Amino acid sequence: MPHDRVWIRLRPSPIHGIGCFAIRNIPAGTELFPQSSGEMVWIPKRDLINLSPEIAKMYENFCVERGDLVGCPRSFNCMDPSWYPNHSDTPNAFCDPDHEYSLFALQDIAESEEVTLDYNSYAVLDD
Repeated sequence: MPHDRVWIRLRPSPIHGIGCFAIRNIPAGTELFPQSSGEMVWIPKRDLINLSPEIAKMYENFCVERGDLVGCPRSFNCMDPSWYPNHSDTPNAFCDPDHEYSLFALQDIAESEEVTLDYNSYAVLDD
């Protein structure tokens, strides 16, 4: 069924804009977006100079910086919910460096709870 292994839905967030919210209880260790393609393309930052403000904002809001590169969806038209978790200094989810950019529940997440990440944790992947 289309809802199998779906844990998250998008809705307005009190943290910022749109966020990811649990549609059922999520056990710690669960992969949050198992059917996500997660496909990223890596673009040199120098290629992003002189973009219009609205286009530049998409890169600022959704992309991952890694040295002189920016990891982006292959098209901003193909973004699934895995691109929408908001930041928290006390996150309930994490990015596993052994599974490039796959997101997992750090702890049990209750139905209706917002799923958050520590954006600073992505720096682990830069080493």
